[in-house]
Amino acid sequence: GFKPELDALSKAKPGSQVAVLCYWGSFCPVTLANVQSLVVARKILVGETEPINKNKDKPFEPYGACIALVQANAEGWLAPKLKASGEACLSRANREMLFNRALSDVGPWAATLVRRGDGFKPNTKDTHEAALAHLRSCYPSLTFVTWFINGAADVVKYKKWEKAKEEERFITIGHQGHTEIVAEKSQDIDPNYFLLGPEVADVSPDIALKKLRAEDNAALDDMLHPEVKTWCYENSPYQPGSGPGTKHSFSFLF
Repeated sequence: GFKPELDALSKAKPGSQVAVLCYWGSFCPVTLANVQSLVVARKILVGETEPINKNKDKPFEPYGACIALVQANAEGWLAPKLKASGEACLSRANREMLFNRALSDVGPWAATLVRRGDGFKPNTKDTHEAALAHLRSCYPSLTFVTWFINGAADVVKYKKWEKAKEEERFITIGHQGHTEIVAEKSQDIDPNYFLLGPEVADVSPDIALKKLRAEDNAALDDMLHPEVKTWCYENSPYQPGSGPGTKHSFSFLF
């Protein structure tokens, strides 16, 4: 986990600020684009990559470290949405497990948060807040600041730049056709509350499912982590030859 990094930072630079990426999503299954979004966001927050949006009057101040807390949406919210289109839903536990496998190559700065029994809500802030409270109790000399990570398309749809403030900070990952809009709308916003990063490869989970069923390994190499692909082939309802309306298409509701 990220304990060694936080231990070192608290001893070497007490008073440092740590950015905490809050990443919510369906992740059914997790794609390489999901992981790359976290990597890009982290590089911006620690000052390794410059954001697209800049404000000469209010420069962005990088953080001493950045960690990520990932939450997969609850089945009670996700399964009915997928079922409406004839698609299957992986259990939340399996989606969390797969995300951890997909993170295996990026370093010990990201982790999934386990939550059970939150019914029909896609996600809840109290799980994230509980994790923050634990971190603050373990590292009182560090200041933990939450940044919500979003895709540009979602940010444009809900005009999230209008909500950015000290208590609710957003970092946006670029998306073709939407990056320019976000850049224009956010040019006068304090980058310490709202950041825009470069575009990452656009990988739709829907397309990944089709490629799994078609056993298109060449395409899947650019979409899924090898361990995620293998697990899906061996254990998921997205195996070759399956599909909506077949005997393999069902929802896990635990």
